[in-house]
Amino acid sequence: MTLKKRMLLHIGSMIGGCLIVAFAALWGIEAQRQSLSAALQGHHQLRQVYEVGTHIATARTMLSSAQLDIQLAAREAKIAAAKLQMIDQITGSSSETFGQADQASNLELQVRPALLESIAHLQSPIANSGTSRKAIDQSNVSLNKALNGLATAAAEIRQEIQAEQQRADARRRSTWLGVFALSAMVIVASSWIGIAQYRSVMNPLNRLGASARRIAAGHLDERVASEGDREFTSLATDFNRMAEELSTLCHDLERQVAAKSKELSQSERLASVGYLATGVAHEINNPLGIIAGYGERSLRILRRGLTESTAAGAARAIQVICDEAFRCKRITDQLLSLARPSQENRAIVSLANIVREVVSNFAGLPEYTDRTLVAAVSEDDASLHILGRAGEIKQVVINLVVNALQAVPGDGTGRVRVGIERMGEHLELTVTDNGRGMSPETRDRVFEPFFTTRRGDTPGVGLGLSIAHAIVREHGGSLRAESQGLGFGSRFIVRIPAAASEVTHVDN
Repeated sequence: MTLKKRMLLHIGSMIGGCLIVAFAALWGIEAQRQSLSAALQGHHQLRQVYEVGTHIATARTMLSSAQLDIQLAAREAKIAAAKLQMIDQITGSSSETFGQADQASNLELQVRPALLESIAHLQSPIANSGTSRKAIDQSNVSLNKALNGLATAAAEIRQEIQAEQQRADARRRSTWLGVFALSAMVIVASSWIGIAQYRSVMNPLNRLGASARRIAAGHLDERVASEGDREFTSLATDFNRMAEELSTLCHDLERQVAAKSKELSQSERLASVGYLATGVAHEINNPLGIIAGYGERSLRILRRGLTESTAAGAARAIQVICDEAFRCKRITDQLLSLARPSQENRAIVSLANIVREVVSNFAGLPEYTDRTLVAAVSEDDASLHILGRAGEIKQVVINLVVNALQAVPGDGTGRVRVGIERMGEHLELTVTDNGRGMSPETRDRVFEPFFTTRRGDTPGVGLGLSIAHAIVREHGGSLRAESQGLGFGSRFIVRIPAAASEVTHVDN
């Protein structure tokens, strides 16, 4: 069922319940109106009966007093008979039933005959002559009989009025109970419908909201169950399709970022090799010069011919050539280790040895002879081991050292310190310099790719620190920068997990 149909059904049910309550209230009001009308009619009839009785009593009083007035008594009896006739006509033509059968019986069988008989006696010639007391007495008897009949009819009318009042009270109570019961049923049904409607709307919305929050937190595999009304199942389907497309897009982006990061890492590695090429060439020039000199000497000896004395000199020359050649090989091996891609598996490596090697290489470069570079590493470095790739960790140290050396002044006052400390389950590598420092804006952006503040003949490309940050994070560590401001130097802190097991194999 759709949400629209469900809401229309619920609204229709509530409207129907309200109409039932209104109909019950109107029915009770109509019943009360009928009871009131019947009571008013009864009171009207009772008043007319009392008026007829008043005329009959007046006629009887005229006949019983000392001043006998037969004419006046006959006139009062006729008026009573006329009003009695009107009562009969009203009772016969009324559509309301208020004990008319019993009243008509009393009035027709008792009151009317007695009243007509009394009028007949009063209008007889004997009564009019005033000589017959018997006719007057018979008229009084008839009037008394008529009064008794009226009293009986009045009592029946009063009983009928009281009965109607009781019926009205009963109708009122039943109306109140009925309206209250129906109202309670409507309220309970409306509450149940409202709660059901609320749950049918809020439960799917809560599920969608929770799923959206989990996806925003990075759980891209989250999906929503297609439950509820048709609108919510359609929305859940669209949401799941969107989540699927977003997951696919994110995975594609992650693969692309990983590939680009690998390319940038390799590029930065090669850039570091190019940067060190000048120093390496300087280191190789000396052994090459020696090799060239001893090679020429050996050629001269060979051209003159070998003797016992010259053979020993040639052997010494060839030995020097071999020693210097192996020296060049060690230098080139160190250079190639920096340019080689990081395809090796992680192993336990000595962070202290890496720091010593990098500091030793850079300390001998002519470009930085006017700067002080020291390694504050304890000789006992048994606890300074990590699980990682030696080439990548070396690249991190090189990038941080190069960044610090380029930040300090070249007038003999520049100082760079590289230190390692064991902090519980982590190692902290710190590279501290007394260079130009960083502003808060620079400190916030220092690890952004392609962001650099180095200017001059060889401006930086802004990749060294960003790649170092990515490598440290890939090894489960963190890299942060500290500086009190421009002119107060900088400090870079690498926090990386220490090796968890005993060192059985160390890669440098």
